[in-house]
Amino acid sequence: MKELAPWADRVKTISEKRRESVYVVTNNHFEGKAIVNALQLVALMSDKLVNAPQQLVVRYPELREISEKE
Repeated sequence: MKELAPWADRVKTISEKRRESVYVVTNNHFEGKAIVNALQLVALMSDKLVNAPQQLVVRYPELREISEKE
């Protein structure tokens, strides 16, 4: 998530300047990390836990710290 922190800051800055929705596309990854990165970005930007599918949390344990369900 450390790598995503600067991106979260950029997205927040852009969204504060615009009155429209801002969309972020995460890069696809052969192991499904695009979804993981998207969830991490949401958690960083909202300072809230995310609702990650349990199968994803099992496969990517780093989601445990930001997931509503353990």
